[in-house]
Amino acid sequence: MSERRGGEKTLEEVKKKVMERVEEVLPSDVVVTDVDFEGPEVVLYTNSPHSFVKDDSDLVTRLAKALRKRVKIRPNPAALSPAKEAKKVILKIIPEEAGVSERDLLFLDTGEVVIFSKKPGLVIGKRGKNVHRISRDTGWVPRIYRQPPIPSKTVNTTRRLILSDDSRRKFLRNVSARIFCGRTRSRGTESRWARVSALGGFQEVGRSSLFLHTEESRVLLDCGVNVAANGTDAYPHFNVPEFRMDDLDAIVITHAHLDHCGFLPYFYRHKVIESRVPVYCTPPTRDLMYLLLTDYIKVLEKRGQEPPYTEKDVKKVIKRTITIDYREPTDITPDMSITFYNAGHILGSASVHVFLQDKGHNFVYTGDINPTPSRLLEGADNRFKRVDSMVVEATYGDSRHGSRRKEENRFRKIVRDTLKKGGKVLIPSFAVGRAQEVMLVLEDMHRKDELEGPVYLDGMIYEATAIHTAYPEYLNRRLQHRILHEDDDPFTSEVFEPVEGSDHRQAIMEDDEPAVILSTSGMLEGGPILEYLRELSDDPKNTLIFVGYQAEGTLGRQIQEGAKEVPLPTPTGKTETLRIELRVETVSGFSGHGDKIELTKYVRSIRPSPPSKVFTNHGEPRACKYFSNHLRRTVRKVFSMAPENLECFRLT
Repeated sequence: MSERRGGEKTLEEVKKKVMERVEEVLPSDVVVTDVDFEGPEVVLYTNSPHSFVKDDSDLVTRLAKALRKRVKIRPNPAALSPAKEAKKVILKIIPEEAGVSERDLLFLDTGEVVIFSKKPGLVIGKRGKNVHRISRDTGWVPRIYRQPPIPSKTVNTTRRLILSDDSRRKFLRNVSARIFCGRTRSRGTESRWARVSALGGFQEVGRSSLFLHTEESRVLLDCGVNVAANGTDAYPHFNVPEFRMDDLDAIVITHAHLDHCGFLPYFYRHKVIESRVPVYCTPPTRDLMYLLLTDYIKVLEKRGQEPPYTEKDVKKVIKRTITIDYREPTDITPDMSITFYNAGHILGSASVHVFLQDKGHNFVYTGDINPTPSRLLEGADNRFKRVDSMVVEATYGDSRHGSRRKEENRFRKIVRDTLKKGGKVLIPSFAVGRAQEVMLVLEDMHRKDELEGPVYLDGMIYEATAIHTAYPEYLNRRLQHRILHEDDDPFTSEVFEPVEGSDHRQAIMEDDEPAVILSTSGMLEGGPILEYLRELSDDPKNTLIFVGYQAEGTLGRQIQEGAKEVPLPTPTGKTETLRIELRVETVSGFSGHGDKIELTKYVRSIRPSPPSKVFTNHGEPRACKYFSNHLRRTVRKVFSMAPENLECFRLT
């Protein structure tokens, strides 16, 4: 293959090479008519797409292995049945019980047909039989989306933004050019070093952001805000000399909490970023990001603060996402590939394994992790291909949670006792993660007749829960089985009642009947929870239960530490003093973070072996330093340190 200076190639040159390799791998009766590129994927066009999707075919796997790239199969346009005819054939193939009608079919100009169904398994058929028949009889390649049992505006919006984006193909081709066409900065030579700059979230909780850079590549890992801070302290240190926004190749987001993605849309106000820089995350993270980012704008506006971006910028982010499932290796630059692993923190949360190809170095950024299985999720996965260095979170690196089972039993007792006295249980919670964990316990109590009263869901919790129902494959195996095989989704239980607005909320507060109220925000920094607190705080019969982390400086932290009088903003913008007379409890069993013992076990038991270098982050200074020293003492042959923001450390 001819190369230009510095090892650069054109996509046409790469295409020719790919076609040669494809012809070597495929049997003679399967013909690929064209090759294209979409982001990190090689797209192969064929007259017989059904040959690739039948149940006994391993052709896609063989091609991906030979090309060392993700591979997507598309039909040659000439092989497609007219959409009107294909629609009739598809509806005849799909069983009636799948509940698919004409309006659930969307034909794309890529030769794919999107099929929306509440029961995707029935659409796919046993061993993919229906998918194969659709492809064989119509030429169209099915792409199946689950319709959540709880209707979700967010899921509908993100899917529409992706499917209707006319600029997406051009954008993906720009991404492909960067990944496939060789080195542009190191001019064909190997990168001799790799470094991480700590831009935020080191010896603090909030504004998490790491800048991973080699001679060839510039990648941002997370891009968060500190919701409890003001001014520039709320955002990462993007003014360091080594970081230039226009030089970025990719942004990787571990999960949807604002302290990891809250500043992301600001970047997409800039045309250079919008035109060629992708955001890599899991599918649930993409949807949850849209929900939380648009809400963050509203929260800032209510506080009288100007948001750093608009809802239009959030939509740009969604249009520029490339989603990756767990354990799916993906090239993101000429010398870096990433693989996501379940982090056990919230729906779709991921630890990022980065393979630095030139040095053969394996780096893992854990993001926020919970190594212990919960009612909602499996524990964090620590079975990697290899790990040489790691940045690990230390939120609770200096403390213990106590037994999760005991804490859950204590939670149940607090709820029962409060309701029996005729009081209300007020639970401030993050909309994503903690809320669903608590809901599963409350639903279990309801099934066992332990709950005397309804459970009201306020703020974004109901919508966030709807997103959970769209992705049962990301939940733990027991919950998956219950939803997919027993047709019993606990999130749709009759005990849960969404709060419809301010009038409904006021009626709940004025009602003398006992009830549980689950509402945002988790740290009492805004949201409907403040209205409930204002009305219910003066009655000792009521109970406030903290189930998540309360950051330093937040109202939640003040009350948790025993303050009996706290300042509370009023709807008119003034501040009033609120007396705290209700019972206050903290239950740590719902945490989405591992404690000192769980995190130590996680690092020590990493497979195939623990890393030789460990850097701690995402914890207050004492927690990060303590956990770093603890690892040095307890994990064999590990060098560990607790960097501060603005420090830069070398990986290779």
